[in-house]
Amino acid sequence: MSEILRVERLSKYFSVSRDVFGKSKHFTPAVKDVSFSICRGETLGLVGESGCGKSTLGRMIAGLLSPSGGSIYFEGSVIASAQHVVKAKKPNIQMVFQNPYSSLDPKMTLRGILEEPLKISRYNKEQCSRRIDELLEYIDFNRASLTKRPREFSGGQRQRIAIARAIATNPPFIIADEPVSSLDVSIQAQILNLLLDLRKELDLTYLFISHDLGVVQYISNRVIVMYLGRIVEMADCQTIYKSPQHPYTRLLIDSVPIPDPKHKQAFDLSVTNDLLMPGQLQGCLFKNRCPEKMPVCCEQEPNLVSCGERHLVACHNRCPENNACTIVEI
Repeated sequence: MSEILRVERLSKYFSVSRDVFGKSKHFTPAVKDVSFSICRGETLGLVGESGCGKSTLGRMIAGLLSPSGGSIYFEGSVIASAQHVVKAKKPNIQMVFQNPYSSLDPKMTLRGILEEPLKISRYNKEQCSRRIDELLEYIDFNRASLTKRPREFSGGQRQRIAIARAIATNPPFIIADEPVSSLDVSIQAQILNLLLDLRKELDLTYLFISHDLGVVQYISNRVIVMYLGRIVEMADCQTIYKSPQHPYTRLLIDSVPIPDPKHKQAFDLSVTNDLLMPGQLQGCLFKNRCPEKMPVCCEQEPNLVSCGERHLVACHNRCPENNACTIVEI
């Protein structure tokens, strides 16, 4: 499969304090030196706890945030870097947001919501009408719904509308940022199946962002695990769930609830919630919570190393020479 998106050493820093003149004095990294690629037609899952930088990464790719460092390539061309932002490719990348209650304009009708991106892309009246009919068919709505406003739809219906708006101009790449986290479980399944059907029918590529590993397992081909703005593990979906190598990945998988009253959840009680303080950023960022911590973990940040076919992990325990391995270029 050909590559559609590549991210190289992408970083984003936010100001946390300012001096008396209002100038930023201290910065914190929300995303730091993240690199990966996505092939056309696949779904890449991006998982991690809240605050790990998932949404920030997605918003930089969508063009909603400017990167502090690194570059983003789409179909071989640079679309964003720390030096410049190229807007020409942005219609080819669309985003579905987490909350359908706030992502749709409450004053617009369904017709207006679907027409807006089409008019921006210079569709004429006849083309708009034909395309809207196609979009209604994709999301299983009738034409009588076109006069309704978002408040007249349920949460699941609103998310369907948001998906229809995202695919209105036939973009090849969709970023789905927690698209089912605010929905009931039964509705989540419907939205996920809709996304899978659209991927197959329209040859879409997804970056699927979520903290729910069960959802990511259902829809993704490959998975990236992030912790405090860094990638700690990357592999195909089956490998991540059957043979996780990073202690943080194992913690996430063990915390997924099993819908069986007879099943006893196996939590690793040696894993703590002692997050890093600003003065502890040296070394591995997971060291305060890791049951396998070694002295080198406090001194040196681990690099992504290969531990199998297309399986990368950033952990000193997975490298025989304690991080003397060759850094993997993604």
